[in-house]
Amino acid sequence: MHIPSKKITISIFVGVSLLVSLALILPLQSNVKETIRLSANNDALFRQLMQDSTWEKWWPGKTVEVNSKAILVQDDIEFSVHRILYNTIEFKTNSNSYEFNSILEIMAEPSNELTLTLATSVPIPHDPINRIKALVFASKLKRAFHTILANLTEHYKNPKNLYDLEIKEVSVPFEYVATVSQNCTHKPTLSEIYALISQVKKYIKSNGGIEKGYPMLNSTRLNANDFFLQVAIPIDKRLPESKNIKSKWMLKGGNIISAQVTGNRKAIENVKKKIELYIQDNHKNTVAIPYEYLITNRLEQPDSNKWVTQIYFPVI
Repeated sequence: MHIPSKKITISIFVGVSLLVSLALILPLQSNVKETIRLSANNDALFRQLMQDSTWEKWWPGKTVEVNSKAILVQDDIEFSVHRILYNTIEFKTNSNSYEFNSILEIMAEPSNELTLTLATSVPIPHDPINRIKALVFASKLKRAFHTILANLTEHYKNPKNLYDLEIKEVSVPFEYVATVSQNCTHKPTLSEIYALISQVKKYIKSNGGIEKGYPMLNSTRLNANDFFLQVAIPIDKRLPESKNIKSKWMLKGGNIISAQVTGNRKAIENVKKKIELYIQDNHKNTVAIPYEYLITNRLEQPDSNKWVTQIYFPVI
C-alpha cells in the first residue's frame, strides 16, 4: 500500500533534483545567432535598411506603425530600430516578459559578397522553471532570426530591389549622331528644346541622312541662372557639318548604364540620382555627359506623368 506513495516521492525528488541541477549548470544567458550570405552591394543594401519604412517590402511577418515608427513583428516577437551605426542596426526586441537588444551586422566580403548576422543574448533567470521557458524562447527566437534573414536575402538578391529601379549595363547602340547645343540664361522650355530638335531633323533630311532613334537631351545647370542645352538624334552615317549642327562619331559598343522611367521631371531626376548611386557603388566612372532619350514627344503628350524616358550614363 505504501510502495506507490514511495515511488511518487522518489519521482518528485528526482524531478526537483534535475531542476536544481539545471539551475546550477545552465548559463545565465543564451546567445542566439543566425548568419547568411548575400550577393549584393554593401552600400546599396545599407541605404535600404536605414529606412525602416522599406522593411515592409520583405519582412516575413506583419508591420505596424506606432508614433511614426515601424514595429516589425515575427512569431509574436517585436522588433523596432533603436540605433543605426556603420553597417550595424540595433533593435529593441521584446516578447511578453522578454526585452533585450538584438543586432543586425553587415560585413562586406570580396566581389560584392555580404555576410549578414542577426544576434542577441537572452537573459536566463535563476529559477529552474523560468530558465527552461527562456531556453524554449531562445529556440523560437533563433527560428525567427533565420526566417527574417532568409526573406531579406531573397528580396535583395535582385538588384532592382536595391535601387527600386531596374538598372541595366548595356552597349552604345548607335555610331553617329547629329547634335546642336546652346547656352540659356534660364531653364530651357519645351518649346526651346523642340525648336532645336526641329533644326536637327531638318539638317538630317537636307543632307540625305536617316534618323535611327529618338531625340537625345542633356540640360545642365551651370550656375543659378545659366544652363547648357544640347540635343542630338542618332543617324545612319556621318554627315557634313553646318555652322551650328555637328555630326559626331559615338563609341558604338561602349558601356552605358541605363534605366527607363515613366513620369515628369521630378521622376526623371529621381532616377538619375539612383543611377549615380549605382555608378558610385560599383566603382565606375562617367566618361561623357548623361542624356535623356525622349521616347515620348512632350509636345504631343501634355500629361508629363505619361512621359517615357530612357536615361543613359556613358561609363568605364
